[in-house]
Amino acid sequence: MDRRAFLGAGCAVIASVARAAPASEDVAFLPLKTHVVIPIASVAQVWAPVLFKARFTKSDGTDSIVPGLAVRTPKAVTAVCTYCPHELCVIRLDGQTLRCPCHFSLFDPEREGSWISGPALRRTYRFRFNVFDTNILVTDIEAALERRLI
Repeated sequence: MDRRAFLGAGCAVIASVARAAPASEDVAFLPLKTHVVIPIASVAQVWAPVLFKARFTKSDGTDSIVPGLAVRTPKAVTAVCTYCPHELCVIRLDGQTLRCPCHFSLFDPEREGSWISGPALRRTYRFRFNVFDTNILVTDIEAALERRLI
C-alpha cells in the first residue's frame, strides 16, 4: 500500500469513528434565561420544523439569543441549535437533513444533529430538552457555543 492510499484509509477510519461518537458524551450546558416551551402538537407532523429563539447569559454578563429548531423525526422529537458550528451561519432543515447554506455542511437530525459531511467537523450545538405529554421544554444550551459568540 502506498503512502497516499494509507493516509486516505486512515482519514476514512477517523471520519467514520467521529460520526459514530455516542450522543451521551460529557457535554457542559449553560442554563437559558427563560425555558422555551414548544407545544408538542406543533411538531405532530414528521419533518415539519418549528423554529424558536433561546436566550442565555454569557460569562461576561451579556445576553445572547440563539436560534433553534424542534422537529419530529420518524424516531423521536429533537431540538438543535441552528447555528452552524463552522461559521455560525443559520442551518435549515432540507428534507431529512440539516444543511448549512453557506458552506454546505450536513447534519443528521435523527441522531441529535450529528455531523454528516462538510467543513463543520462537529455536530450542531445542542439544547438540553425534555419531551412531555403536551410540551417540549428546552432548558439549556451547549456551553461550547459561548466561546464562539464572545
